Amino acid sequence: MCHFFSFSKSNCCLAVMASVMTNKATSLLIFISILQGTQSVIIEHKTEVNAAVGQNISLPCIMSKEHPTIIQLQWHKEGEKGEQKLVVFNPSYTVLYYANHKLELVNETNTTELRGSILLLQEVTEKDSGNYVCDIASFPAGSIKTVTKVQVKVPEVSMKITSPERTVIEGDTVSITCVSDPPPDKYMLLSSRSQSIMESQDGKFTIQNITRHISDLICQPTWNSSNQHLQSLNATMYLTVDFLDNIECNSESQIQVETGTNLTITCDAMSSKSLRFVWMKDNMTVSSNASINLWSVSPDHSGIYTLFVHIENHNHLHRQKNFTVTVINKSYTVPQVTMDVTSPDRMVTEGDRMVTEGDNVQREHYMCLQYDVIELVTKTTEL
Repeated sequence: MCHFFSFSKSNCCLAVMASVMTNKATSLLIFISILQGTQSVIIEHKTEVNAAVGQNISLPCIMSKEHPTIIQLQWHKEGEKGEQKLVVFNPSYTVLYYANHKLELVNETNTTELRGSILLLQEVTEKDSGNYVCDIASFPAGSIKTVTKVQVKVPEVSMKITSPERTVIEGDTVSITCVSDPPPDKYMLLSSRSQSIMESQDGKFTIQNITRHISDLICQPTWNSSNQHLQSLNATMYLTVDFLDNIECNSESQIQVETGTNLTITCDAMSSKSLRFVWMKDNMTVSSNASINLWSVSPDHSGIYTLFVHIENHNHLHRQKNFTVTVINKSYTVPQVTMDVTSPDRMVTEGDRMVTEGDNVQREHYMCLQYDVIELVTKTTEL
């Protein structure tokens, strides 16, 4: 329902009827009522139009069914360069164009009686911004004017991460907002390295458990009917997802080593950035490298060693691994000694001469150490 408010019987009264979308250009529809005694004329026009570069927009200037006779109508533009005449029409002549625009005449239904016109602006640019004035010379109402403010903007798409409010790490839930001017019918979010495509009407997206493989995000607005020339419009965000994999080492976590030997443990981990290593034992730092070296170990080296790994300048990505080192005493084995008797070829009796290989002595004493050291002493006789 529209309500009219009269300011004066001889003046016009304004009524805002509706907000109209034409080719996605935002506009406000206004009716102007001209009072001349008992006769009133309502003119339909748009007070404001917001459009994107490349759009087609239409500016109506049409009188109601009860209207005075149109003698002549004219469109001109008021901009930074002053007043610029665009088109003039007189029913007795053809349309005169002064700019690259089109004029669509609107007649009374089933008659040739003129009611007004529609100015068509094709593929507008930023230079088309300005105030467009429709000037109707009528009888007996006289001159009737309407003004439409046109604002043409370069279309743009932007996107930003709304959460988390820190560096993104693998496993995070990430919220992304896409904004397009002019607004599309819907938004799509995709990645060149992922096959998944998400859709949203308001441009808000949530990615659960994000991975390192999503390195770029593309916000793609889409239009179902109008603004087809904007279908290639998109925004790309290159995303860094930090990660730190599990620690991998050249040794098991339980280590036994003999006294006097050397022990080296080397570890590493896959990550998105440089790593820092800290080895701790008994709350003391024993190494700041990826490796720890224990030389000529002793029982004092026994204990629990903890390796802490974290990404530089990042408090949310860290790993740790424990190692239990046990130092044991080195064991010794008593060597075995054997002896071969070369003569005589019978049981040895007292008085025999026993000779071992390489020996030529008058008196030999032989000793054989075996296992728990069994000592054998043989008596020799003089030759």
